[in-house]
Amino acid sequence: TPKNAVFLNSSYLYNPASLAGRKIFLGWPYFAWSAGYDTETRDMIRKNLLNSTDLITFCKESKKNNINYVEINISEKYDFPINYTFFEVNLSKKYESPQYKIYNIKNVCKK
Repeated sequence: TPKNAVFLNSSYLYNPASLAGRKIFLGWPYFAWSAGYDTETRDMIRKNLLNSTDLITFCKESKKNNINYVEINISEKYDFPINYTFFEVNLSKKYESPQYKIYNIKNVCKK
């Protein structure tokens, strides 16, 4: 992926995109929050995007937030819903392993 790519991340602790030197939409909230950033709103946007049901709304929010890829750790349990089917049906996979799936937004959500 391009080095300036932004990933919509399902998890933030030891996130593979972040460890590979890519930007993630929301890192560990404590650091940004303690610097005065509104991490609650960003976390709400992240969770809403990961539970998307409408492609037009998803594309609009992704463009607004400069998101290029979606990374989902499929082996992790979350305290919020993720609409896995939405991503499988609407986006093309860039990478897949037993633990992670990365979807490309660019082909579907034209800038």
